[in-house]
Amino acid sequence: MKKKIFIAPIYGIELTKSVNNEFQIIRTILITKEKLRRNRKKFGIPEQVSKLPKFDRENFFDISGTFAVVQHNDTENYSTLADKSLKIIQRELSILSLSILQYKKRGETSIPTVMNPSVIPTNRYAITNINIDTLSGTLKLGGLQGRFLPLILNDEWKSHQRKNFFFNLINFIRKENKRIRVNKNWIEEIIKASVLIGKSINSNDLEDSFLWNMIALEILLTNSDDSKFLDILPKRIEAFFGWYTNWKTDEFEDKIKEIYGKRCSLVHRAKGENITTEDLLFTDSLLFNLLLNITSFPKLFRTQKSLINFSRRLEAQKILGIKRKPIGLKFVKVSSDNDDVKKFFGK
Repeated sequence: MKKKIFIAPIYGIELTKSVNNEFQIIRTILITKEKLRRNRKKFGIPEQVSKLPKFDRENFFDISGTFAVVQHNDTENYSTLADKSLKIIQRELSILSLSILQYKKRGETSIPTVMNPSVIPTNRYAITNINIDTLSGTLKLGGLQGRFLPLILNDEWKSHQRKNFFFNLINFIRKENKRIRVNKNWIEEIIKASVLIGKSINSNDLEDSFLWNMIALEILLTNSDDSKFLDILPKRIEAFFGWYTNWKTDEFEDKIKEIYGKRCSLVHRAKGENITTEDLLFTDSLLFNLLLNITSFPKLFRTQKSLINFSRRLEAQKILGIKRKPIGLKFVKVSSDNDDVKKFFGK
């Protein structure tokens, strides 16, 4: 059996022995430079990297410590293979960024990418103070701190993902549990939402980050048959978290309606100045806990329809005054440093 294999250097990710110097997202395999060299035959590299021409080594194999590998059928056309592979890799790197949610602060790590970022971790600038009459002035040079610390897949990262949802999410998407038939269309919707959340995490624009999170919420909780999202979203979210002790005291329902109103103002009127970092962190929390529950109970939420029917059933029970039976739903309250987030977004 023949295959075509696409290999590209990756930036912003550091693999460790904790993940055996290799990590598979969906189709993309991330691997360290050293392990790629040791296993070169497995990936179709015909000779030892050290024996390749110096130009090939220095301009490819030595420019990064991490590489991405995507396998294709041998029938894949060479003319489209590179573009298709790069899209797969970048999409899956966005999903990997989802593991940062509630693990690292926004802006704390560099953006995982196949594009070589600048080696200069700052944007330089100059500020002058000039007297127009005398043409005399002062000059101040400075720099804006960039994101240049890689996301390190180490013991700490691995422990956090085990306790939360990311590993379960990857297993859910890859259908690792053969005993549970998960709907293919539902998996695609979850992938779309995950990519958007990853983009939100990687963005340094508050409005973009907020909007991508809101769209991800809508993808997970609504379908094409729904209307009046302003009424539907709070009810669907309450079905998951209405039992939470602070649901009423923290005014979750009002906050959900408020952020949806801001979402509409941004989309329909291009008004985003009233979006706050608190709004973004609130959507982070909702998405984190929503994915935590979906992936913790794959048998219960094997399709989007089953998720929506679940929420409708609980809505009906609430109206009838029937006490809901707990099924093990979770809500993790994570304290985020809003001051750091404000600083990152320049607010």
